[in-house]
Amino acid sequence: MSLMLHPWRRWRRLGDRCLYRGLSSSFSSSSSSSSSSSSPSSPSSPSSSSSPPPLFSTPFNASPTLSGTPSAPSSQIHASLLGPGKAVVSFDTMKMCDSLQEAGFSKAQAQTVLRVLVAGMEECTLRSTAMIATRRDLLDLKSDLSERLFGSTMRFDVAQRHNKEVIERDLQSLRSDVNASIHAEIQKIEREMSNLEKVLTDRHLTRRELMEQRVSVLQVAW
Repeated sequence: MSLMLHPWRRWRRLGDRCLYRGLSSSFSSSSSSSSSSSSPSSPSSPSSSSSPPPLFSTPFNASPTLSGTPSAPSSQIHASLLGPGKAVVSFDTMKMCDSLQEAGFSKAQAQTVLRVLVAGMEECTLRSTAMIATRRDLLDLKSDLSERLFGSTMRFDVAQRHNKEVIERDLQSLRSDVNASIHAEIQKIEREMSNLEKVLTDRHLTRRELMEQRVSVLQVAW
């Protein structure tokens, strides 16, 4: 039980070493067990050692292992997150457990090693896939950016139209004010010209009367 106190790196290295060390023996034992299972067993003989129950409740992916044959409970580490066409790292937990037990581990220790190893792989996969944007994320981002761009364009158009209306209204008001001012100035000039014309006419008539009076006086004097 002192092995359970070792850090994670030593557990992983030890598990990998035991896995590769026990591959040949586990493959030979699997072939011998398949041959023994094909021969009928007598009812009086004791039954062969049953394989340990699966360590994890999650069903594993039955993908080809190193031996080339599909494994029974091989581990699929979040294959749905990896997407189609991605390689799935799988290994046979039953064979690894047998290899660890053959290397001197107890059943509880072997199961603990497998649980820690799979938990570390799952955590590593989750952390790596958490930083990867899927196609759905990209499509959502694209639609979000399109909506924002459309909204900003609409707001810009509305603001431009509002500014145009305000400018046109201001220009119309300024034009009306200028026209009214010009019309008032023209009327004022016309009134002044009319008054000046009356004054000039009165002066002309007065001068004419004076000239006629002087002419009449001169005629009388002669």
